Amino acid sequence: MAKNYFYFKVPFRSDFSLREGNILENQSAYGELWNRIKRSDINHLPDGKTVRATYLHHCFEEDELQFESVDKDSSMIDAFSPIVLHITPQEWFEEIIDRKSAAFFSNCFGEEDCKKMQYLSNSCRITLYKNTLSTIEFTFSLNMENKEICRDCIKKLEQWSNDFSAYMVDYAYKNILLPFINKLRSFDNKYSFFCASGKHIGFPDVYDDSSPKRMIKRSVRCGIPLWVSRSLVVEQRDEGFEELLNRWVIAAESKEEIAQQFSKQKDDEKNRIYLGWMHSLMLGNIKDKVIKDAFYALGLAQYYYAIFDSLNQNLSQIIGISHKRRSVKQTRQYKKMLEEMIFVTDLIKINFSDINQGLQRNRAFFFGVLVRQWTIDNIMENVQKKITLCKDNISKIYQQAFNRSQKVAELLLFFISGFAILEFLKGLSEFFHKPESITHDVWGLYNIGKVVEPNTMMWIGLLLFAIVFVIYFRLLKDKD
Repeated sequence: MAKNYFYFKVPFRSDFSLREGNILENQSAYGELWNRIKRSDINHLPDGKTVRATYLHHCFEEDELQFESVDKDSSMIDAFSPIVLHITPQEWFEEIIDRKSAAFFSNCFGEEDCKKMQYLSNSCRITLYKNTLSTIEFTFSLNMENKEICRDCIKKLEQWSNDFSAYMVDYAYKNILLPFINKLRSFDNKYSFFCASGKHIGFPDVYDDSSPKRMIKRSVRCGIPLWVSRSLVVEQRDEGFEELLNRWVIAAESKEEIAQQFSKQKDDEKNRIYLGWMHSLMLGNIKDKVIKDAFYALGLAQYYYAIFDSLNQNLSQIIGISHKRRSVKQTRQYKKMLEEMIFVTDLIKINFSDINQGLQRNRAFFFGVLVRQWTIDNIMENVQKKITLCKDNISKIYQQAFNRSQKVAELLLFFISGFAILEFLKGLSEFFHKPESITHDVWGLYNIGKVVEPNTMMWIGLLLFAIVFVIYFRLLKDKD
């Protein structure tokens, strides 16, 4: 009996991101940093546990061929890829996978069906991306014929993958990623290529603390699955394949057209792959290059979808914050955060265009399909509209801060001038009240000064000052 495979990739937010401005400014130092990390003992975790890391970022060499062959992506993909590194767990972690996957499978299917599922050794991989995103992936062989994978079975597979993913993401994040990220930061002591914990430029939503001073109240905890993207890899197309397709695929397009696509697989190997929203279907062996290319494109699409979705929500909250009257200090804080988010968003969009240009052949095709299927372009368009609105708000904030400063300065000058006039009136009253009478003087200012005592003159001055202040303050308010 031909084996079927159940592959699922789980994205989650993590406490790791890069300062890309620093990287672009000091590319040679950035490459040397990774060389030092590779030569270190960073693969050794606490309690004698080990992992194997594959580093994908390096210093871009100007003299290397950008395209080595027709099949190979542009070399810029390696230099500026959103994927920073892969972490492959060793036997100690795979034992946990075997034990926990069987336990969760038994909960959903029953103990008698546990033998129908088996973890594929060396298929687990944790991927660390640039901007607070990571993924973990697993592959299991399913000893089930196509006709056995009924609707009830699919629901149970969904529940099992959800429960198992929630446990494994939490465990892997606490026991592998956190110690590994902390070790990475220990090498970065000069250029600040890695963002400090909880201080991620452009992503203030990553959980840091519950301080009331946080401007963005929306926060997400690290190490919790965002979703589970499932792919069913069918080795053999038999009489039950099309019925399985109808049960498995969730699509806006006609399922008859998808079935026709698979019937043309001999004309083009890409026809063996259907990439959909959370449920993908593939025909062939799990080790086929075309299937690996599809998985790679799936990881990239999930990264951009998750990151643009996060930026979309954060920008929405920032737009709401901008309509509230705030202090000068809060205004400065808001302006700084807004400029950081716009910078990071624009940088990711440029990176998205570079990746689109650098991918080749099957990877480029599958990535384009996923961008359309997952409407990533629409999310990017929404983000762009919000960025435009945020840029307008920056100008408004500048004007509000300037007006506020101007009003404070005017009020200070008003008070200084008012007290100077009061002091002058008091001095004038004292001058006219104390000297001896001046003979042959025409009745006028001197006589009034003698009648009004200095204290009375001060009270009259204060009353006039208060009346003028009220009128002046109302005029200032009318300017808003």
